[in-house]
Amino acid sequence: MTDLASHYLDELKRQFRGHKRMTEAAMAQLDDKDFFTTIDPESNSVAVLVKHIAGNAHSRFTDFLTTDGEKPDRFRDREFEISTTTARGEVMRWWEQGWSRVFATLDSLHPEDLHRTVTIRQEPHTVLQALNRALAHYAQHIGQIVFLAKHLRSTQWQTLSIPRGKSEDYKIVAPKPNKPTSCPQSIRRSSMPKLFRIMFFLVLSLSLFAQQPPVHADANHAAEAEIIALEVKLADLIVHADWDEYAKHLAAGYLHTRDNGHVESKDEALASLRDPKRTVIVMEMEPSDAAIRIYGDTAVSNAEFTTRVRESGQVKSRRVRLTDIFIKRDGQWSLIVEQETIIGK
Repeated sequence: MTDLASHYLDELKRQFRGHKRMTEAAMAQLDDKDFFTTIDPESNSVAVLVKHIAGNAHSRFTDFLTTDGEKPDRFRDREFEISTTTARGEVMRWWEQGWSRVFATLDSLHPEDLHRTVTIRQEPHTVLQALNRALAHYAQHIGQIVFLAKHLRSTQWQTLSIPRGKSEDYKIVAPKPNKPTSCPQSIRRSSMPKLFRIMFFLVLSLSLFAQQPPVHADANHAAEAEIIALEVKLADLIVHADWDEYAKHLAAGYLHTRDNGHVESKDEALASLRDPKRTVIVMEMEPSDAAIRIYGDTAVSNAEFTTRVRESGQVKSRRVRLTDIFIKRDGQWSLIVEQETIIGK
């Protein structure tokens, strides 16, 4: 039973992180005007929904085990009000603070805590019930945020899941000829970090908006959305081992520095990717501590990832920090430099 409870807590953290990333990927595609747009008098803007989720998280997950989930200093109705002087960065600061409470509380819980009793508005819940209630509540509002973002972006929307008309390409039972669903083992040091980076940018951290960028960096949300779209495409190409198409997105002068310091050219990296002898199956990738900067036609990204892979039948975990540089030529972004560092190796 302890193992099951431990698995539940791990899965809950994974789902909360996934919901947060999806929200951030949707909001990364919105400019400031759309972020605060209300489509009708009875609707909430994305900014209002973010403020409400943050307010709820702060109340529910502060002193989670010892106080009522509805704190005396919470004024729920105010969460649905946004002043005309409120800046996007301030809203995003509330967002990050709320999620910090959520993850700090989840990290502090033990399997035996799931049967303890907490209250929400004086109504008793087991810890498990309270956590499920929060997960369902946030998922509801996150769905609203994604719907609003897609509506506001219209034809410019970059999908966060399988693109329309592409479902058949993702069927495991009928993979494309010569397109194995497993990745060459060299991906662990070459392309697998790309996949980790890709999944992160699906859910690009909104903390980027909560911080003022350096004066020499561009606050270019459109460029950030373009990077997201490229990363989504690269993910599909890696999973389907479509290395010919993948190569088209690497700049001619592409250089990759592995975690052991070895530097590969574009041709050398592609040769490693196409090596059929050794395989690694990517199971999970969780990003954190991310930053991205746009400098005209150059984009610099940096992020830490916790990864889980199946290698030779064994499940392994590691943390990696990636620094990547993209350049834009003739209207297209290409990856020109990437460097990976294993943390705690």
